[in-house]
Amino acid sequence: MQSISIVPTSWYLTSCHYSDILVCMQLTNQIKLKPTQAQADSLKRTLEKANAACDYISQVAWDTHIFGKFQLQKLVYDDVRKSFDLTAQLVIRCIAKVTDAYKLDTKVQRAFKPLGAIAYDQRILNWYTEKQFVSIWTVDGREKIPFVGGPRQLELLKHQKGESDLCLVDDEFYLLTTCEIEDLEPADVQNFLGVDLGEKNIATTSDGDIQTSEPVEKNRKRFLRLRSELQRVGTKSSRRRLKAIRRKQSRFQKDVNHQISKRLVETAKHTNRGIAVEDLTGITARTRVRGKERRAQRSNWHIDVSNVCLKPLLEMLPGSAITATAAFSEHFCTAAPVQARGSRCGGRRLYCAPDAAVIPCA
Repeated sequence: MQSISIVPTSWYLTSCHYSDILVCMQLTNQIKLKPTQAQADSLKRTLEKANAACDYISQVAWDTHIFGKFQLQKLVYDDVRKSFDLTAQLVIRCIAKVTDAYKLDTKVQRAFKPLGAIAYDQRILNWYTEKQFVSIWTVDGREKIPFVGGPRQLELLKHQKGESDLCLVDDEFYLLTTCEIEDLEPADVQNFLGVDLGEKNIATTSDGDIQTSEPVEKNRKRFLRLRSELQRVGTKSSRRRLKAIRRKQSRFQKDVNHQISKRLVETAKHTNRGIAVEDLTGITARTRVRGKERRAQRSNWHIDVSNVCLKPLLEMLPGSAITATAAFSEHFCTAAPVQARGSRCGGRRLYCAPDAAVIPCA
């Protein structure tokens, strides 16, 4: 392992790993369907019947202790086709959904929501991107359903490949499909912009730019107080209001993360640098917090490295991202190639502590 100098600030990272040169990149494209009322009813009944089949398959797998895909397919395929009147390929997708659910462990029997998402492949879903409609299998046969999307989504559909998930969100149908962008040329970067991620400061860069979490925390407390008051009232109008504000907090935090990631990528792009970001995988499992308020704050910590930094970076600057171990990254000085405990000024800015224990980077 070698230390990587992030110039011009000379902030050093240890245990950095360069990403491999990309041949292709997979992106998830969300497309909104615009079905008629009859088509929407047909899609809803398709979801209900498919998830009912998943519950039946899960029960059989639980009773027989058979969780492998091919063994389970031999056991339930004929019964599911006869009992639920599903097309052959959708039965295969339902079996795959159940076996994937049991990959984590087999200690608890899996149950599926009546309107949970189901997967479609090329045999039961066809995309007509120029005419902007899909031909999709339903319990009432094939349906041609128009779709809408922005210029970016429609452009990505030219690279559509693999399965698509049919989802129902707030009475609107969406298709989440995989798009593979090929022949990406890695960006030729010489230096890196270091990004330290945290709870109080969502992102602190080696240039000294700080993105604080104060708006996110203020919004969290506001919605926490509002939900508590509405739940305490317990009237019909309060429940209606609770339904109206659901996921507003999540959307706000998603927007904040998007703005931060866009700012980081633009900074790196304009200065011809890559981004070095902490690898915080499993951080919530490795650390513990005490107190109800701190637990709520930690569970609300909306940091996802791949979504905040790496995904938009790899899309705009392929091959120019590295990850670094999170240990002691907050102690790296922005002015000298040293690691010094005590180089944080109240958790805000990085600076050189004159009496700090200096540890040279190896």
